[in-house]
Amino acid sequence: MSAPPAIAKPQPPAISVIMPVGSWDAGVGECLNAVLHQLSDNDELIVVSDGLRPPDDLPSGAALFQLPARAGPAIARNHGAAQAGGEVLFFVDSDVVLSANCMARLRRTIQTPGFAAVFGSYDDIPRSPGLVSQFRNLLHHFQHQRSAGPVSTFFTGCGAVRRDLFLELGGFSNAYDRPAMEDVEFGLRLSARGSTINLDPELKCTHLKHWTLAMMVKADFWDRALPWARLMLGDKPNAWVLNTDTVGRVSVASTGLLLLCLLLLPLHPGLLPLALVAWALPLGLHWRFLQLLQVRGGVRLAAAGTVLLSVHWVVGGFGFSFVCPEWLGQKLFGNRE
Repeated sequence: MSAPPAIAKPQPPAISVIMPVGSWDAGVGECLNAVLHQLSDNDELIVVSDGLRPPDDLPSGAALFQLPARAGPAIARNHGAAQAGGEVLFFVDSDVVLSANCMARLRRTIQTPGFAAVFGSYDDIPRSPGLVSQFRNLLHHFQHQRSAGPVSTFFTGCGAVRRDLFLELGGFSNAYDRPAMEDVEFGLRLSARGSTINLDPELKCTHLKHWTLAMMVKADFWDRALPWARLMLGDKPNAWVLNTDTVGRVSVASTGLLLLCLLLLPLHPGLLPLALVAWALPLGLHWRFLQLLQVRGGVRLAAAGTVLLSVHWVVGGFGFSFVCPEWLGQKLFGNRE
């Protein structure tokens, strides 16, 4: 009696990794190799050079496309998605190195019933040694780690979505010509559609970016606070997530109160206790993050973190306050001829 025919094991969905490159610095090759070493036979890596001529010594194995002029990462990712053949689009930034098991974990995730989208987190060993770089990258890591589970946002540093859903929603908004919340805005639309987006804290990558204080302040104001406030006050009520949750809002409000107290303190010395409370409250709410800084960089990094957190909240508060009059004007006069 002949043996029954073997049942072919279904292949996991093919993954198209899409990496926009806006600067061909020394770390891009390492990021490309980290992806190439984890691709299966039916996967692909699509690299989109954003208006720049790529170097001649690129690792082999990637499909390279070049935009004629700089258009920003949102348009570059959309261009890559249009060339992709995989059922799942995995967006990876060109300044992150995927962990060794990253794509293996992603393959398991995308085979779960009802999968729509998932994104991960920076790990807790950022490469750049400076205090601001360590603080900034660890803050991003901490925020994602404590927000694990279903969320209403998305992250293109290390995030995957079903290709059919991405195309159905029209991809990332072309209104963003620089890295400025285009992934968050897409996640809000995807979530509003009824799709579940999961934040998997074990889907990790190492961030290579170097930050200076000026870069941090500029990014927090122009590329984070302003566009995020416009989303929150506009037609995206589900935008109050991650660092704009209750803890984040209390921290910004407390820091604003602290600034007010410091301004009035010469005239009203009795405000000193209130100022101390306004300073200590947000730091107390973030004691686990400060503990992480101490573990990773010692007392020096933790002490710097107490100052940099305040800077982060002040800039965020200014950005939100800047948008409020704009939003109020649209409410009062937007529909008038």
